[in-house]
Amino acid sequence: EYVNYIENDTYLKTARFGISPLKFGTGFQLKVLTYMAYGLAPVVFKERAESPLEHGVNAFVAETYDEFCDYCLRLWNNIELCQRMGKAARESVENFYSKDRLLTDLNSIIDKYLNGH
Repeated sequence: EYVNYIENDTYLKTARFGISPLKFGTGFQLKVLTYMAYGLAPVVFKERAESPLEHGVNAFVAETYDEFCDYCLRLWNNIELCQRMGKAARESVENFYSKDRLLTDLNSIIDKYLNGH
């Protein structure tokens, strides 16, 4: 049952995977990162695939509607694949948004501000 995107622990904790069937729009990255943070591998279109998404590792990136549907079916029918890719998705978010990276980015912003850049 597709219930649209809902930031609700009950849905996110019980879902097998996440989907974002949009090629355009706002809030996309936040939705996908939320899925990944909950350990759900997202299925997205190529037009929206940004880091830390890695096709076949922590997400499925489709080029066509048929591929998108195929990837959803593959995840739906293979719980082990969901778990493996979901674990990789969670780890990708943890590594991509590590404390060290966030501090480095913050220091860069502060340095630019203080130096008038």
